[in-house]
Amino acid sequence: LNCRTCCSSRTGRSKRACYEKTNGQCEPTMGTLRRVYRVVGSVASAVAVVGVAEVAVTAFRNDGSDSQTLLYMSGVSRFVRSAWTGYQISREYKSLFNEFEKVGYDSEQYRLARSRVHCYAADKIVELCKHQGGVYLKFGQHAASLTHALPDEYTSRLVVLQDKCAQDKFRQVKHVWNTEFPHKPIDQVFSRFEETPIASASLAQVHRATTFQGEDLAVKIQHPGLRFRVSVDVASVRCLFALCKYKFPFFDMGWIVGELRNSLDEEMNFVREGHNAERMKHSFSTFKDINVPKVYWDITSPRVLSMEYVDGCRVTDSATIERGGVDVGQVANTVSQLFGEMTF
Repeated sequence: LNCRTCCSSRTGRSKRACYEKTNGQCEPTMGTLRRVYRVVGSVASAVAVVGVAEVAVTAFRNDGSDSQTLLYMSGVSRFVRSAWTGYQISREYKSLFNEFEKVGYDSEQYRLARSRVHCYAADKIVELCKHQGGVYLKFGQHAASLTHALPDEYTSRLVVLQDKCAQDKFRQVKHVWNTEFPHKPIDQVFSRFEETPIASASLAQVHRATTFQGEDLAVKIQHPGLRFRVSVDVASVRCLFALCKYKFPFFDMGWIVGELRNSLDEEMNFVREGHNAERMKHSFSTFKDINVPKVYWDITSPRVLSMEYVDGCRVTDSATIERGGVDVGQVANTVSQLFGEMTF
């Protein structure tokens, strides 16, 4: 090791004196070795924790249950992975600031280097959100819309999270259903229940089903173990933001966690969502172009929402709207009137 990199004023001698005395070479001190061993040991322990937890989660997830032991192990692995990602990102920013500390932060060279670090950090966050799912996806989607607060390098990359949501296996879906409706098995309520979801989001996924009376339904089922993971993930993100603020005092994004936590508490209660749908139906009853799907309350619970299935497309998909013979201008006019009604 070159003494210019391993010695500092804390060793009791300057780098220059050490360099001259040892002819440019020196052995690392025991303190240096201890620090290296601690870092290696910490990283190895973190990898071991994540590895063991992942193996356990994969091995026991086959039954679709959300047992407390499994959830706790999953929570540990998710926190460690988040902390490691946070460390990697903060390390890059710290190196960037140290590199340009003396020359200043106004040069074009610094702006290019900062942009590269922004891209690296955003890619790491996208990778983490995709792997973690749940709250992390929700956070990433929310952050992607903060074009007024975040650099373009972040928002342009985080936008891919809008359509990247993992799907639960059907046995997990059945487990949630049976937990909510123990006396109403799926095969006794529906004549047909599609195992493959027609849509999947960060908190739930939607399956198309048909009752024995011939009614088509869209059944929204919450991801198993979601409430526990939300608590763990929100605490993890809050902790990481606090550490980032400690390391970089000018960085304070903790307010995002508060906003997200408040909205998640409401979004995870599907009974509230059903009541909101009926409230909308009453409020917009004078609009002939608006159809709010019917809620089937006998098979709706805090984790399951059953509604009338209505085929359609996104309001931003103008090509599909035109192919359906609908006037895009009229759609835009209706949407504008709706926002006006809600605002005024």
